[in-house]
Amino acid sequence: MGMTGSYEFMAAEAIYQNSSSPDKQMAFVDGASHNIVPEKAAERFAGEFGDTVRNCFEHVNSWLEERF
Repeated sequence: MGMTGSYEFMAAEAIYQNSSSPDKQMAFVDGASHNIVPEKAAERFAGEFGDTVRNCFEHVNSWLEERF
């Protein structure tokens, strides 16, 4: 899972590409920093990215429910 508000998105792609697992998936949290919180410096206006922590964990929850 990559965070698009900082360098993290590039690391997530490299990890995905180098993973040998046939069962893998990549996701991104729009506007999140490395710590999942919104990257304020990347916002064009206050609150642009919304609640990135909630978005992240809701996605993880949905993914887990689908898989298990």
